[in-house]
Amino acid sequence: MISLKDLVSYLDAAPAEHNENAGTSAKPNTVEYDKGHIFYAVQEFASDFCNERVKHAYFYGMHQKLLRACQNKDMNLAGYFLSKLENNPVVKNESENLISRNTLESIINPSVAYYYYAEGNNYQKAADYLALSLENIDYLIDTGFRDGMYMKIEQYLNSFRVAVSAGNFEEATSYAKDVMLYLLSSGREKFQFPFSEVLRSADQLKGILDMYINAIVFKTTGIPLLTGNGEEVLLTVFSDGPASYGAYVGDELKAALAGFISVLSNAGPVTASEELLAAVFSQKAPASIQYFVLRRLIDSFPEEMFSDSTTLVKLEEYCRKVLHLTDRQMARLLPVKQKA
Repeated sequence: MISLKDLVSYLDAAPAEHNENAGTSAKPNTVEYDKGHIFYAVQEFASDFCNERVKHAYFYGMHQKLLRACQNKDMNLAGYFLSKLENNPVVKNESENLISRNTLESIINPSVAYYYYAEGNNYQKAADYLALSLENIDYLIDTGFRDGMYMKIEQYLNSFRVAVSAGNFEEATSYAKDVMLYLLSSGREKFQFPFSEVLRSADQLKGILDMYINAIVFKTTGIPLLTGNGEEVLLTVFSDGPASYGAYVGDELKAALAGFISVLSNAGPVTASEELLAAVFSQKAPASIQYFVLRRLIDSFPEEMFSDSTTLVKLEEYCRKVLHLTDRQMARLLPVKQKA
């Protein structure tokens, strides 16, 4: 049986370079182009049908201000910006061009949903606004705005987050499973067309997959393990892969997912084989998968293995510098045994 010291020595020898969409303390950057360019892309698309650039820019500005206020937990200021967006008569004008209206609502509805999500006590309203945003986005995609698929997968992820927070695990599982199958698959799955048709490069897909896998796994492992729901959600989401993987899905990610699923499927102590370590603790493996497998391995180690402070320091260094784990995630990783 591998010891904690052996495991840490293995991690210490692993390549230092790692994915940038790691634990929640790290900010993603390879997929920021989506959020930065998507407004301009949808505005450009809408301009072929209507001349509403000034109006779109105004509401996009309000959308950004509402998001920032919520992220800064300034809910009073957020409430002010919400009043400028929610049920705005300019947006709701039935006579307005449907392209323009759906463009505006595809921008506004997710930020209004985020307000109710951040409030922490109105998850149903958040879910309702996200459902509306998906209708808006589907309208734009079906009218010809194919880059709207980036918006659609983002709202699937947001709908998953809201459902988890609301305790609606069946709904959360459905959103997460659908979007992960779609991103990994060579086919269209439940969406309008294969994701490869709007994908620019393998690096772009890697950034998106890292972000989505990390978001799903980190969010789900935040569920108290006493409920058992966290691992049930993950097993349902990831156990059935696509019929065929997309051309841009790398072999190292496939191996990492296989190792992750094998650990998820095993309720007993985890055997740290060379094959598992090589698959899960590679620089191509999402940080959340490494975090989950580390938790399971650490749970299987006897307490006497945690008496070596040098080993613990090296483990913490790997988790913080490579996986970019937060203090809360570190506390879950080494709860009681670290103090033994």
